Amino acid sequence: MNHFSKEEVIMKKSVVTCFCLISVVALSLFFLNSPLYAVSGNVAVIDSLNGDENGGAYPTTTSGPTGNFTAFTFTTMPVANINAANLGAYDTVLLNMQSSGINCDSNSLTASQKTDLVNFVSAGGKLIIYDSECSAVDYSWVPYPFTTNNPGATGATGTLSVVENTDLASSVTSSPKFIDASLMATGTDAVGDMNVMVTRDAHWCLSMSGTNVNAVKGPVQTYAALGSGLIIWNGLDIDYMDTSTSPDSSDAEGNIAKVWLQELQATGATLPTSTCTPVVPVQPPQNVPTMTEWGLIIFMFLAGLGSIYYLKRQKRVEK
Repeated sequence: MNHFSKEEVIMKKSVVTCFCLISVVALSLFFLNSPLYAVSGNVAVIDSLNGDENGGAYPTTTSGPTGNFTAFTFTTMPVANINAANLGAYDTVLLNMQSSGINCDSNSLTASQKTDLVNFVSAGGKLIIYDSECSAVDYSWVPYPFTTNNPGATGATGTLSVVENTDLASSVTSSPKFIDASLMATGTDAVGDMNVMVTRDAHWCLSMSGTNVNAVKGPVQTYAALGSGLIIWNGLDIDYMDTSTSPDSSDAEGNIAKVWLQELQATGATLPTSTCTPVVPVQPPQNVPTMTEWGLIIFMFLAGLGSIYYLKRQKRVEK
């Protein structure tokens, strides 16, 4: 029977502890760079479900072939009530820029409220921003700022295409996430009157793009990872959508509702935030270590082999 000295026992424990620490660090790096969560269930609506300034409304009780809005709980939150404590009760926020409380003016939000919204996302929440038929909105407060071309209410048609097939939208007709972009573009004014990005931060991923009545082509639905959460921006005009509209791609206005539903259904884990089609080329974060799933597995395997080899070698020496 082998008897180990106190120093040898301490050495062996140190090796095991070191391996455990390596595993913890590796797992931390993995989760920092893993798909995000941002799951919707409990939705705070700022400040109204109606398009108070420009028409339209967000359905919350209708259903369609691929889902229903009753799977979610919606609660209206007045602008004055936006703070970190109140936001903490929700997993998703609809920031309805055309609601009467905001009136298409980001200055309706205080600096601390903007910070609280950003922190809400970073902590794992989902922020969905709509600015239907608003004049240009100041989005400089968003961590990934952008500017838009805004035609206003003209009742026009335009062109629209799904750029990347994701859980937000798909051009594949057999997909449950299918959006009939052509039908929406010709059967409503959601596309002709849409706001499109014209300048933007490189972190935005592109879902749908089109050309509005101003003959300006650009992204109309984008998404971006922020911390452990997700931001989705949608510039479609929603005045063809109302509380009774069902999310159904076989119907022109139903496509608008289906886009809204799929924004609620999508999660950070189901969107390719790290491998998406970027609006502009995305540079890798500076001074932030990254690790793929295979890289993590190989790293932990080699670290484990090294520890086992060391212990076996020590055992042979002791004999």
